Amino acid sequence: MQTVLPPTPLRYNSIAGTSEQAMELINNILESSTEYSIIGQDLDGKILFWNEGARRLYGYEPDEVIGQANSAILHVPEDVQAGKHQEIMVRALRDGKWEGTLHRIRKNSQRFTARVVVTPRRDAKGKPIGYLLISKDISDEIRLTEELKATQFYTRSLIESNIDALMTTDSVGIITDVNKQMEGLTGCSRESLIGTAFKNYFTDPHNAEEGIRLVLREGTVTNYELTALSQSGEMTVVSYNASTLRDADGKLQGVFAAARDITAQKELETQLRESQSYNRGLIEASVDGLITVNLDGLISDVNEQMSRLSGYTS
Repeated sequence: MQTVLPPTPLRYNSIAGTSEQAMELINNILESSTEYSIIGQDLDGKILFWNEGARRLYGYEPDEVIGQANSAILHVPEDVQAGKHQEIMVRALRDGKWEGTLHRIRKNSQRFTARVVVTPRRDAKGKPIGYLLISKDISDEIRLTEELKATQFYTRSLIESNIDALMTTDSVGIITDVNKQMEGLTGCSRESLIGTAFKNYFTDPHNAEEGIRLVLREGTVTNYELTALSQSGEMTVVSYNASTLRDADGKLQGVFAAARDITAQKELETQLRESQSYNRGLIEASVDGLITVNLDGLISDVNEQMSRLSGYTS
């Protein structure tokens, strides 16, 4: 996250009115600025101008620093010892401006991070007479950025550790993110999957597309069966579960979906059906009337031979 600092104040000759009026206007603007610290110094670093923003940011009153202190007091000691503050002035003079992030120090010795712009000040003939330092505390922005990175890393870790193939799509079914399991399921890399249609990775694209439409219509979908088709031609039966993704304002962003490999489950179901069919065949092939009674003494099953013998249907 980069803080945008205000442009260097206009020279007095670009403002209507007399030179004195223009300078007075500029000074009033600079002095009243509270969002940005604006400091003027001579070529040796002596502070000549100190606005309200500088007072709030650094904690020094104007009479403590104007004509009394060197701007080096605003740098952390290690930067002063390394001559960094002097190097910045040299580069600003050479290039017309220096802009970057610096560690700064307040009157109470508290350190913070600031975005700083340094520009040379020149007289009417263009001769350098000092520098203008504009800065803004970006400590909160950096903290929030780091917190965001930590949250994203945590979220990514959860996604990657999941045993299911996870993916997100936009509202028309275009993949926006996947995890490693999805890469394994399709045989495609994350980079090649992102930006392609979700339906392309299933044996029945129409059915897969309907799964996206269904979750957009209903909000959630559970146990929607699909068969994934990998790049190598391998087919995997999956249970598709999904819900809509919305932002903090409730605006639809897309779909979050999980595809669980249920191949083993489907094989067991097939084996069970075959076993049941085989057992039924044995029962019906018997020449004897067979009957099953539960623990309460109630008939729970009979074969066809028993139906014929008893005259009752099953």
